[in-house]
This record gives sequence, C-alpha cells and structure tokens, in this order.
Amino acid sequence: MTMMAASAPSKCFLVTGPPGIGKTTLVMKVLDTLSSTNPNLKIHGFYSSEVREGSERVGFEVVTVDGKKGSLASSTISS
Repeated sequence: MTMMAASAPSKCFLVTGPPGIGKTTLVMKVLDTLSSTNPNLKIHGFYSSEVREGSERVGFEVVTVDGKKGSLASSTISS
C-alpha cells in the first residue's frame, strides 16, 4: 500500500495497492479520526468502493467525504 502527499497549500493523499489490502478501510478510518479530532478541519475528496451482488463484484461507486455516491463502473449497467 502506498500513501503519497502532494506539496501544495493543502495536503492530497493517494492510496494505492492490490485488491483487498484495506485501502478503503484505511481512508474511512482516517476520515473518521480527522473529523472527530478536528471538527473545524475542512476535508474534501472521494474514495471508490466496490459494489457487490452476493459474493460477486459488479462494479465500483465513487463516495465523496460528505456522503454523496455515484456509479463509477458497472458490469450490470450498459452505457
């Protein structure tokens, strides 16, 4: 798993790694911790999450840090 920070006025992090390693779990825990310990901190961004039907992965959705969701890719929806 890799986390990188960009040198800009604000910090940007990119988390990469193989499937199932815990990238989304890490991002969600970091967001929860930052939100609870720094209530005035402005956090912007998104993460992607698997969409599953039973045990089969059928796509991905984008989830913003404020909770909005949208389809990113799907094997069950034609474009």
